[in-house]
Amino acid sequence: MSVQVRFANILKKPIIQDLSRLFSSAGKNIYLVGGSVRDCFIDQAQDDLDFTTEALPDEIENIVKDWADEIWLIGKEYGTIGLSKDGHKAEITTFRADVYKRESRHPEVSFSKTIEEDLKRRDFTVNAMALKLPQGELIDPHDGLSDLQSKTLKTPQDASKSFTDDPLRMLRALRFMSTLGLKPDKNVLESIGSLKERLAIISKERIKDELSKLLTGLYPVDALRLLVRSGLDEY
Repeated sequence: MSVQVRFANILKKPIIQDLSRLFSSAGKNIYLVGGSVRDCFIDQAQDDLDFTTEALPDEIENIVKDWADEIWLIGKEYGTIGLSKDGHKAEITTFRADVYKRESRHPEVSFSKTIEEDLKRRDFTVNAMALKLPQGELIDPHDGLSDLQSKTLKTPQDASKSFTDDPLRMLRALRFMSTLGLKPDKNVLESIGSLKERLAIISKERIKDELSKLLTGLYPVDALRLLVRSGLDEY
């Protein structure tokens, strides 16, 4: 099945067609991104949609404010404008290039110029795909589709850097093992084993949330084994 056929239904959604029109009229590009794209390939429903654009937060707000039923600005300092339209929720985020300090998983946000730079900062290659709207061109610089098809869990950057920047990604790796049946590659496995102490900077609430999602997945056994074998269960 071609990419165009695979995405045909989601491209017909009124919220996507409307946002494509609004951003095009404003002279800006907009992309469907992340799990919203990934889930199209595994036939999972997309309840909430994530978008990214080169438009700055103030520009995003101006583009959507007269069209959306409601907007929320709680994430604006991180480049994200949230909205609802006809019962659907969406978040639109300016291209980002995050810089992390070792003592925190929360990045210092700076805005980037290209979709490729934005995708590079994401947690795993299967979540580092984007769909350019309205034409439906797949942007996949890290071969996330190939990894999804082979059920391989990789990081766009070196895994040790990715997990040092945001240690919660180690637990997210286990969650995706459980929920999507993915198998971590050697780089991911080795980095989880060597960086477990980094979880100490993560709040107990965030750890509990990831573990709860892990336990509700269809394939929890291997994830739980890795949790214990790696020593992540100590946190």
